[in-house]
Amino acid sequence: MKKIVGILAAAAMAGSLFAVDMSAALKFNGSIFNSADKTVMSLEQPKAQKGHGQTGIDLTVSADKAGATLILGNGYGGGNSVNYEGFKMWVQPADFLKINLGELDYCLNKESIDYAGCLNGAGGQGFGIDITPVDGLTLNVVLNPGYGAWMTDGAAEGTNVYAKYATDAGTFGVAYLGSNNFADNKVSASYSNNFSGVDMFADFAYGIEAKAINADLFVKGNADAFGYAVYVDFGYVADTASLGAKGKFTYNMGSCTPYVYVKCANFMADPFAMTLKPGVNFNIGAAGVEIAADVSIGSTTSVNIPFGISLNF
Repeated sequence: MKKIVGILAAAAMAGSLFAVDMSAALKFNGSIFNSADKTVMSLEQPKAQKGHGQTGIDLTVSADKAGATLILGNGYGGGNSVNYEGFKMWVQPADFLKINLGELDYCLNKESIDYAGCLNGAGGQGFGIDITPVDGLTLNVVLNPGYGAWMTDGAAEGTNVYAKYATDAGTFGVAYLGSNNFADNKVSASYSNNFSGVDMFADFAYGIEAKAINADLFVKGNADAFGYAVYVDFGYVADTASLGAKGKFTYNMGSCTPYVYVKCANFMADPFAMTLKPGVNFNIGAAGVEIAADVSIGSTTSVNIPFGISLNF
């Protein structure tokens, strides 16, 4: 903890000396009770969480032409210690050019329910080059997305290329996802738009070698205090079809927001399995708090009571 406080103090001092913006995000996830292993007050990662494992600290500095984030947590290292998990940094040598290095998160479209639905993503670590040659057009070239020794020859897991063009009729996108062994090359197309306050997108992806077809659809909007988000994905691989869906439904009460999260990874699977998670988000001062009842239904049924606390400053 002393080391963490020292890092924060040094970052604050640096921010006062130079014209940079400083921010930090801290996160803690746990479980009050889990019927699967009869644990009480465990540090178990809840379902449908984005980011680190049980604890996470992101330290970010940014200026006009450059920025960086240091990512700490125990998602990879395990145990109760806080470990180095990665970094990301960016440099913008020109208004139309931005270079990203380290942790990458590229996708034509990604649902915002639990940030896990993406048919054409490039993650891991590597290089990303963003180019905006004209208004509305964005090009991305992603090199070496992977957690191996990606600074050495032959370590690249693949090279992805994205293009998105925003028009009055919506945003159209295409992508090529190349694997290093040419066993999983894909092409993808997408469309996204906002219709009277309702966000939606649809993607299609085709695996060239595997003859695999994937498609998805996402819709998100609200009616007064009621909010909804639904994601559906379809796959056809090796003569086997799959159909999954998940949704999150919220009701904004001002001081707190109750929600219901429901997910079925594959309606065609045997045995059938799904997750039902009613919960609530609320604030205590500057802290965001979440608590829920996470019910997994399948060949056996288990109940987990996850909770999470986050701080952003």
